[in-house]
Amino acid sequence: MKPIILNKYSTAAILLFAVAAVLIDLALISNPQDITTTAFVISGMVCAMTGIFTLTFSAGEPVDPRLLGLLPAQGCIISAG
Repeated sequence: MKPIILNKYSTAAILLFAVAAVLIDLALISNPQDITTTAFVISGMVCAMTGIFTLTFSAGEPVDPRLLGLLPAQGCIISAG
């Protein structure tokens, strides 16, 4: 069986998922009336979303330049005329 080799971004995403799981577990065992529970939940969700974002863009092949050309380089100013 061929071993799975992860790049540094995939490893970082897996670590972010692990941290998110630990933070959510801490929120589950702490007092629900406490403000730190909310901080644990928010921090866990941020770590999970960052992990998803990092894992999504950690592919071995680069992003297609045609797709990047569709993204705006600067903010758009819409005039009400």
